[in-house]
Amino acid sequence: MDRRHTQGEPPYEGNPYQDKAGSQTGNNPGMEPSGQTWRSPVQDSGHSNHVFHSIPDGPPHYPASPHRPGNLTGMPGSRPPSQNTGAGLAIACLTLSIIGFFSGFLLVGIALDVVAVILGILSLTGGKPKRGMAIAGILISLSSVLLTLLFYAFIGRIDQQAVDYPEQIELPQPPPTPSVIDNSELLSHISMEEYDVGNGVLVILENENASDVDLILRTAYYDDAGKMLSFKEDYLWSCAAHGRAATQISPPYDKQYNNVPYDHYEIEVLAEASDPSYYVSGVQSDLDVQADLDTRGNVLASVRSLSGKSYSSVELSCIFYADQKPIGISKGYLWDFSKKDVVEFYPPYDVSYLEMDFDTFEVIVDNACYE
Repeated sequence: MDRRHTQGEPPYEGNPYQDKAGSQTGNNPGMEPSGQTWRSPVQDSGHSNHVFHSIPDGPPHYPASPHRPGNLTGMPGSRPPSQNTGAGLAIACLTLSIIGFFSGFLLVGIALDVVAVILGILSLTGGKPKRGMAIAGILISLSSVLLTLLFYAFIGRIDQQAVDYPEQIELPQPPPTPSVIDNSELLSHISMEEYDVGNGVLVILENENASDVDLILRTAYYDDAGKMLSFKEDYLWSCAAHGRAATQISPPYDKQYNNVPYDHYEIEVLAEASDPSYYVSGVQSDLDVQADLDTRGNVLASVRSLSGKSYSSVELSCIFYADQKPIGISKGYLWDFSKKDVVEFYPPYDVSYLEMDFDTFEVIVDNACYE
């Protein structure tokens, strides 16, 4: 039995390719009608049924799809090669510009900046991706090159000025050191008394100069064979004009701090001009000192400023006498002195560190520093 659908006949029952308007379409939803109706001839051979569809005239029509083989660059996640290259150049430009900026004071920094500018220009001409990074890299590089050139120009100008006008360049000078006065002139106005008290040498100096001076005592101890046992320097700061100062030079000692016997000693005295900006000149006339013994046999000295001034420190010496001969000295200090204060002095001791007896004592002001 042979059935065929011919033109004008009703469509085959159950045909899935017929739309509601009665027109036939192919099995590809993207195909367009070619103007012919579809025929579905059926041939019954007794063994099998074959359904044939007529082929539309002309080549098949495909819709524009991003997944067609001829349009691989349109696949998701892909970019044109020029855009990928432009983005990489922009990143490289910005990176090199930052490195060049922070190393601009070196010559390699300028080279990096030049390379960054070239990469940035190539990135801008290649496409729009990362355009902002490329522009930022170029601006940073140009700024770095400009600052580097200005820096080296400034350094070169200073060097040239140093060569052309060396007297106009103020180089840092070391702090001034006190000038050493000629001893032959100074020592004629300074008297010194030396007393070997067994536990060192006690020295009392009187300054008859018209100005305050700093005194340096360089002492060397020797044994009976003339071998030097020790050497040390002691300082008496700002010995007042027409004033007195005293110190005790400690004897030589060994590693266990035991006193070493000596045969004789030598003292060399040097003088330096006092610094009037640090030490107070004529402070002895401003400080009134009243001293007496306390119940333990120590000396208590009450110090009062006649002018009411304050000082950051005041140094005093108490000289102890026995049979009208100095036997020892004790130092006392007043810190942050303001108008009135009290200082305590302890009696001297001998080489065995035993307290020595004394008859009288004398307290003198060595120096004072400004507040």
